[in-house]
Amino acid sequence: QSTPSLQVLLNAMKGNPQLKIEIQGHTSRTNEGEVFNKELSSKRAAAIKDYLITNGIDASRIISVGYGYTKPLFTDDLEEHQAKNRRVEIKIL
Repeated sequence: QSTPSLQVLLNAMKGNPQLKIEIQGHTSRTNEGEVFNKELSSKRAAAIKDYLITNGIDASRIISVGYGYTKPLFTDDLEEHQAKNRRVEIKIL
C-alpha cells in the first residue's frame, strides 16, 4: 500500500541529486516497552532506506532514525489515533 508514496520519494531523490533526507520511524504506544518500540521504529525507517538504496540512491544521502513512541501525534488510547502514530516521516535536510 505504500508503494506509490515510495515511488514518489524515489523519483524526487533521483530528480534532485543534492537532496538529502532523514527517514523517521515512529510507533504507537504498546505494552512491549521502550526498547521494543525503538527497535521496531528503527527497522521501519531502515526498510525505506534499503528500498531507496536498492533503487539507485546513494546511502550517503539518507539517514534513518527510529524514535519509537517519543514523538506521538496522539497520546490518548483510541486505536484509531494509535494507528496514526505508527508512521514514517521524511525530513528534508
